[in-house]
Amino acid sequence: MKSSGIKSWRFIYRFEGKQNRLGFGEYPSITTETARRKTEEARAQIANGKDPGEAKKQAKQSGQVDAENAKRKVDFLSLQL
Repeated sequence: MKSSGIKSWRFIYRFEGKQNRLGFGEYPSITTETARRKTEEARAQIANGKDPGEAKKQAKQSGQVDAENAKRKVDFLSLQL
């Protein structure tokens, strides 16, 4: 939780001896179920010798993350109606 009161999901992990953080988004727009699923996906990437932070950067550059965020915002707004 930030000093501004914003709560967010983070996964703290070690890759090649270095501690890293991977953010999954703000609570409550990201559910506990989604955060757990993303954590398991990140753990699987680490087990396969891949840095999940780098994978997220590559996905963002390809536009995949932007599409996912847009869908999540639409879903969240439709729930508020």
